[in-house]
Amino acid sequence: MKKSFISLLAVSALVLASCGKTAECEVCPTVADPANDPATINVQFVPSKNADNIMLVAPALESLLAANIPGHTFKISVGTDFNAVLEGMDAGQVQVGFLTSQQYAQASLERPGKVQVLLTSVRNAMYVQQLPYAQQVEYMNNQANGYHGEYVIDKLSNLSASANPAQYKEVGTTMDLKATAYAAQLTTMKTTYDAGLTSIKGLAGKKVCALSSSSGSGYIYPSVLFYENGLTWTTSTPDAAKGEVQYIQVSGHTDSLKALLRGDCDAAFSYNDARRDLYWASASSGAADSDSDGVIDEYKDIFTNTRVVALSTLIYNDTISASTSISQDLRNQIQRAFMDIIKTEDGLKALSAYTHIGYKLATDSDYEGERTVYKFKVEHLNK
Repeated sequence: MKKSFISLLAVSALVLASCGKTAECEVCPTVADPANDPATINVQFVPSKNADNIMLVAPALESLLAANIPGHTFKISVGTDFNAVLEGMDAGQVQVGFLTSQQYAQASLERPGKVQVLLTSVRNAMYVQQLPYAQQVEYMNNQANGYHGEYVIDKLSNLSASANPAQYKEVGTTMDLKATAYAAQLTTMKTTYDAGLTSIKGLAGKKVCALSSSSGSGYIYPSVLFYENGLTWTTSTPDAAKGEVQYIQVSGHTDSLKALLRGDCDAAFSYNDARRDLYWASASSGAADSDSDGVIDEYKDIFTNTRVVALSTLIYNDTISASTSISQDLRNQIQRAFMDIIKTEDGLKALSAYTHIGYKLATDSDYEGERTVYKFKVEHLNK
């Protein structure tokens, strides 16, 4: 049953989680001899964040990794798309990949024993994530200047008015709330929303921006939402009567929103809430065209001019995974290095470009829920 599938997605993720609780490392059979480990370790990110921002901090992260793992140098890059990272690991050209949960699920099912999950990322949680799930979209859309812009949060249960939209930066996330899960978000322009596009079903006959087919929040979870609502993707002119939605592929999550703002599509999928990445400048972005509060001029009205249509069920956070072509000893060293590096000021600054603020030790079983979704995708969506 389409409507009941969402209840079967038992994604084993705590939305508001503590960094302190860790699982034991998953031990994979060691098939690689340490003597054959490469001198240079290639680390590749998926392009879910702006590639330029990641490459700005790459030299610092490369140096930190080399300092923590003597005898090896590190080269960091960003994949041209999501699939490229897995393909690089398959070809032996990439030893460490910042894989999404769906990419790891795919690798563990289609390439058993070839990739080992080392760590699950931890991020600061947005205050909206602590609300009951059914209230989150309404809350996100019920503020004039973005869903946090007009509120200072004294306590989770006490919202007091504030006239300063810049407060969004401070109250958008909190060091007290941690997240090991997120959701796919469907965003449209306010004018389109006011004209009636207020639900997933309203996408029939529309153009929608989305990421490549291996992106969890950018394609797979959106496709599950489509299946539940009788919609299908097409790359040609969509027939609304058949529930068709035209697929406009973009490279990254902020690219999806930029395409929406340009008018390339009627709605756009991204992780929640990628609008913040366009709205706010950061030290790592090198953005010059911003005001004194750090708001990027070009996107200062994004919360006023857009509306959130829907959120998916929860998606487990992305991973740091390693190819089993390198030795178990080196994999263990890489695992420990990232956990140690992010506890340092320089390391946190570098990895914050990917919005990681901590890591928990990961096991293969953590991603059982993601494998369920991936199998569903293969069975129902890849046709």
